[in-house]
This record gives sequence, structure tokens and C-alpha cells, in this order.
Amino acid sequence: MLGIHTSSFKCLLLIIIGLQLLRFCELLKDSRCCVKVIWLAIEQNL
Repeated sequence: MLGIHTSSFKCLLLIIIGLQLLRFCELLKDSRCCVKVIWLAIEQNL
């Protein structure tokens, strides 16, 4: 183990994925849909 708590790592991973999704959504120009997608992703991983 690298000494990283699983929950902290998962949270960091969610933030990274969220930022990638936001960048993708800027291309789609549909932020409302993007927020729903990110929120669903967070709920699925908690």
C-alpha cells in the first residue's frame, strides 16, 4: 500500500474524473446535462 486511504483516493479519483467530464461538457456546451452526469457518477461511487 502507498499509505493512501481508500476513501481519499476514491475522492481524488472522482475529482479528476469530474474535471475531465467538465472539460468534455464544455465541448458539448450543455452544462446542465453534465452536472447530472457528474452527480450520478458521484452517487454511484459513494
